[in-house]
Amino acid sequence: MSTTSATAPTEQERSPRAVVRQSGITSAVAMLGVFSGLLLDLAWTSVFGLGKESDAWVLALRVPLSVTAIAMVVANQVLVPTFAAWSTRLEQREQARAQSAVLLAVSGFAIALATLLTVFARPIVAGIAPGFAEVPGKLELAATMTQIIAWYIPCVLMAEVLRCWLNAHLVVGFPAAMTLVLNLVAGVLILAFAHGNEHMVPLAYVAGSMVQVLAMAGMALAKGWRPALPDFRHPEVTHTFRLFGRPTAGAALNPVVRILEVGIASGLPQTSTTLLHFGTRLAAAVGGTVVFRSVIVSVLPRISRAYGRADIAAFRTMTRLGLRLMFLLSVPMTILGVVLAPGLTDLVFSLVPKFGERQVQLLGVLLALYSLSFIGAGVQRALLAPFYAMRDTKTPWRNVLYGMLANVVLLLLGARLLDSSAESIYLFPVAYSLAQCVNVAHAWWCMRRVPGLERMPLLVPLAGSLASGFAGAGVALLILRLAPTDPPFLRPVLATLVGLGIACGAGFLAFRRGSRGSGAAPLTAHPGDGDIPTALTLAAGEQEDIHVTTTTQRPAPRPPAHASAPTGPLTPTNVVTALLGIALTAWTVLGLTNGTSRISVALPIAVIVGVALLLIAFYDLETFVLVALAVRSSLDALRTPGAAPDPHMLLGILMLALGGLWLITRKARLGRQIPVSALGLAYLAFLLIAFLGVITSPNTSTAITEWSRIANIVVIFLVVEQFAARGSRLQPFVASMGLAILVPAAVALVQLSSGEGLFVAGGFSRITGTFDHSNPLAYFSVIVLLLMVAVYPAVHDLSRVAVGALGLVALLMLGLTYTRSAWLVALLGVLLLLARRKAYALVAVIFALSVIAASTPQVQGRFADLESSAQISGKPANSLAWRWAYWGESLDVAKPSPIAGVGLRTVATTTSEGKQPHNDVIRSYVELGIPGLLSYLFVLILMVWTSARGAADAARRGLRGFERAIAEAGLVVALSVAVLSLVANLMSQAVVTLYAVSIIALASGGFLRRRRLDAEADAAADELARSVRITRT
Repeated sequence: MSTTSATAPTEQERSPRAVVRQSGITSAVAMLGVFSGLLLDLAWTSVFGLGKESDAWVLALRVPLSVTAIAMVVANQVLVPTFAAWSTRLEQREQARAQSAVLLAVSGFAIALATLLTVFARPIVAGIAPGFAEVPGKLELAATMTQIIAWYIPCVLMAEVLRCWLNAHLVVGFPAAMTLVLNLVAGVLILAFAHGNEHMVPLAYVAGSMVQVLAMAGMALAKGWRPALPDFRHPEVTHTFRLFGRPTAGAALNPVVRILEVGIASGLPQTSTTLLHFGTRLAAAVGGTVVFRSVIVSVLPRISRAYGRADIAAFRTMTRLGLRLMFLLSVPMTILGVVLAPGLTDLVFSLVPKFGERQVQLLGVLLALYSLSFIGAGVQRALLAPFYAMRDTKTPWRNVLYGMLANVVLLLLGARLLDSSAESIYLFPVAYSLAQCVNVAHAWWCMRRVPGLERMPLLVPLAGSLASGFAGAGVALLILRLAPTDPPFLRPVLATLVGLGIACGAGFLAFRRGSRGSGAAPLTAHPGDGDIPTALTLAAGEQEDIHVTTTTQRPAPRPPAHASAPTGPLTPTNVVTALLGIALTAWTVLGLTNGTSRISVALPIAVIVGVALLLIAFYDLETFVLVALAVRSSLDALRTPGAAPDPHMLLGILMLALGGLWLITRKARLGRQIPVSALGLAYLAFLLIAFLGVITSPNTSTAITEWSRIANIVVIFLVVEQFAARGSRLQPFVASMGLAILVPAAVALVQLSSGEGLFVAGGFSRITGTFDHSNPLAYFSVIVLLLMVAVYPAVHDLSRVAVGALGLVALLMLGLTYTRSAWLVALLGVLLLLARRKAYALVAVIFALSVIAASTPQVQGRFADLESSAQISGKPANSLAWRWAYWGESLDVAKPSPIAGVGLRTVATTTSEGKQPHNDVIRSYVELGIPGLLSYLFVLILMVWTSARGAADAARRGLRGFERAIAEAGLVVALSVAVLSLVANLMSQAVVTLYAVSIIALASGGFLRRRRLDAEADAAADELARSVRITRT
């Protein structure tokens, strides 16, 4: 292998996305390993219980775990960079002989160490824990177990060498999974054979480690490891052995402190040693295994190779990437650990019969305190990574030494203050966390002296990690306080899922924002990503997406830079959104089913939505709008008591403020070049006239609330139109609006099963979902149904299944509302869509099914009252006759001011019914006068005309896919809104109309974009023609 080819950086080495992907895989596998380790601890706890046996086993396990912890640290710090460097500097045969020498040397050392532990087990355990001698048989049992578990060491050390070789060759998932294999094998053996045979517990550990090393050897052979005669005298081998010195001494310092802790804890009440074991295991597993392995094993080989190539730019970039990833993982895990540890501890350890309630409480607080060490442990290792890449072991050794000295001093000072109470155990995590602060401070100071790393901008990643952590922890804390206590697992599990979901989502957005700011490639790339605005870069320039053809053919391919963008259903954004949606749905359904008060259901959801949307808004307004569309349909059912604003009001204020600011900034930046439709201008004119209705209204506060609803509709239309005009992807908008029906459908299902919350009228029990009446739910279902029917031909595979399922849900909701106008509009809209697609066979099938449905007793009974002349409470039972009468009463309200109108919301506050007139045309005249009537009619006319032009243009160009589907959906939705405005209240219906105008805005923005590209193409052609004429002349 030539040096040139070996040292050339590959795309996988340079790509931050590859680092993040490998870190994510390793983190997920490591989390499974930690979980399996917890199950293994629970397995031997079920055998020993808490007492003499468990304390003896923890002492016996301490030395082997300390040795393996030293081996893991030293191997990662020395062997990973060494193996990575050998792959670029040595020939294959030289590599094989050098690697075999390292493996045999480590194996021989491990066997010698195991032999010494076997022979001198009794004096070793007596020296570590002299307090155990006070309990008869405790030291003898610990010594016997130590003699067995000592042979766990050779297997683990050999596995560590093989793991480092695989990590150096960028194989990270399989080695990380080996911890899971070891724990599962040992756990199964303990549960099957250890009851009544306490010596089987250490034997199970040894057996699991043997399976681990055999599996690791098989993978290494498959990936290119070739056994060879060892060359112990090779200069690289001898240099590597010398490098083991300082890291081993440094890594041994931390286990020495852990052994000192066991010695101090041996003088505390019995079971303190066992409880301390669980705490240190958590700190080592999360801070060392999950955080350390998930980031450093992916970044360190790249840092080492960059340094070996003398590529300072890549060296700096990979170092900063490692620190950013470490912040992203460790900071939220620290904050969430403090909040969630007590509840999860109670949930897990209360299942073990031999754990008492008092012991579970002590352990919960202990684990929460140990969570404080996660951030220090992770950041320290990330700061020291460049030193290991430079093969500088002196600086890391000094760093560990200073931290160890701080920890020992704190422990010895605290030991003088200890009494015999069980709470004295809290000293150990506090001292450990404070010592981590010393490590981080020293490592940061040293890193600033490394050439190329003098100035490392990390304030934004740290702030984003803190914000994501506090957001997730705040929501988790509210759920722990307010969630129902039955079933018992609901609070901790729901708090963990939602807290992690919010922290991961906000952290991902923060990391993505940092990637843009640093010039690194974004984690996800899609058309228009580069010009998505953020609240932090409102004044920055914005590039319009021009990679779309305006011919009659299919759109041109995107540039290669976007080719690798993840567009499948399992992108991080989609996964987080799905988890949050599932948690939100489960919370709502369980809360309503258990009879929980509305405030208990509303407050956590409001905080989730509010905090998440606020964080998202600061990074990406488009994502903010998408999340708002996904949740807005669920918020009207959530009312807060007293004067506190409802969640939907807070969302509306946030949308109005951020959307308005963004539109003003975009207008100032683009000037006359900003694309805006005639419909958008008409909406702005109507909004201005509606504000005059606030002035003329007798009730100003009510009128302002009504005007804010109209303003939200106008702002969302203008913002979404701008998104579509600049080339944003259409699929996320479709997904958000489709998912928005899930929570209303879940609530409707609860209503049907419980019989509560239904709207009973005309002998029919009609669902309302999260709305206050059946009619808005019906109109919302119509919009979702028409959108799903429109986009169904444009999707494939699982996406088609999802779209079909959402369409069926919308159809079911529509049917159960028993709203006749919605039924008719939906039928006409579906038929029009199919006819425009020339699917005449489906038109015939749908029409036939409609005729069959119309003959059913339910449908006939629903339409039967239109012929009735009966009256209920002095009012017509016939809803059409009632509307005629109420329209007349509403028109009488306009008599005092027929020209200027009587002001917004006046009809509902002055008529005997106390309702809106169920006709937006009449309402616009009564409340806003002739100017309001004309402007609203102009809005409806332009809504249909603009959508029709967009659909005709898409058909003329022969467009396919989502662009054509949205154009068709915009037309049928616009027609539906125009028709329903004659029999319903949509003018200020902030939920239904918000979704309708979003679809229309996507269609209108797409049309504006195609026109702009046509103009740019014509201008380019004219310029080319002029250049040709000048050249000829």
